[in-house]
Amino acid sequence: MFSHALVEVWMRMHIVILCVLVLITFSSSFAQRTQQEPQLPIAFSGTVNLVAASNGGKVVFVTSQLNEHWEASNLIDGVVNKTNGWASSKATFPQDIVFAFKDEKPKLINKIVIDPTTPDGPLPGRWIKEFELFVSDKFPAERWKFVMHGSVRNEPRPQAFFFTPVEARYVLLRVLSNHGSDRFVSMGEVEIYEAIPAVGILDQLIARLEQLLRELKQYRETVAQLGPILSEMPPEAFKKFEKLWRELTGLQEIKGSQSPQQVK
Repeated sequence: MFSHALVEVWMRMHIVILCVLVLITFSSSFAQRTQQEPQLPIAFSGTVNLVAASNGGKVVFVTSQLNEHWEASNLIDGVVNKTNGWASSKATFPQDIVFAFKDEKPKLINKIVIDPTTPDGPLPGRWIKEFELFVSDKFPAERWKFVMHGSVRNEPRPQAFFFTPVEARYVLLRVLSNHGSDRFVSMGEVEIYEAIPAVGILDQLIARLEQLLRELKQYRETVAQLGPILSEMPPEAFKKFEKLWRELTGLQEIKGSQSPQQVK
C-alpha cells in the first residue's frame, strides 16, 4: 500500500513537470512572436534605404489599395508631404505588402522605419498600428519566416524598429490594425536598412548622427505640412541628438589625449 502511494506521487510529479515544460515552451514562443521594438539597435544599420524606388526597391505585391492616388508605390517614393501614401480599399485585416530590393538580390537587414503620416492626419484613426514582419528568399513564397511584431504610435513621424539581423530577398509587411477607423488603413512611407559589420566608433557615431539628422529633416517637413500643431522638436529626438553629441565630443577629447593606435 505504501509502495502504491509512492508510485502515485511519482506519477503526479511527472505530470506537473510535463505541464510546466509545456507552459514554458509556449510562453517562450509567444514572447518571441509578440516582441516589441528594442530601445537600441541589436546590430548597426546602414544609411541607405534599400526599398526606396530611387535605390532600385519596389513593391511586388499588395493586398489592396484604395485607388490610383493611394498606391503602395507611394510608400517608397521618399516623399511624405506631397503624396498621399498608401491606403487599403477597406478596413479589413490583415493587409499584406511585399517589398523587394534592387534586382531582387538578398540583403542582411535589421531595421524597418514606418512613417504613418498622410494628409488626413492622425485624428480619423486610419494610420497603421499593429504589424508583423516576415522575410523570404522566394516570391511567391510557400512559407514566410517570422521576424518581429511591432506597434506604430499614432504620431506623424518616422518610427524605427530594430530586430536581429536576418537575410532576406523579399520582405512582407503585414498590417494587423489601424487606430480605430472603419474606413481603411493607411501610412506614408516605409524604409528598410541593411545590417552592416561593426566599424570604428567615430564612423558609427557619424552614421547615427546622419540618420538622426535625416529623421529631423523629415519631421521638419511634417511640421511644415501640419502647421502649428507641432512646433517643437520631439523629446525623444532631442534626447537622441543630445546623447550623440555627448558621445561625439567625448570621443574627440579621448582622441586628442591618446595616440592614434589607442583609439579604434
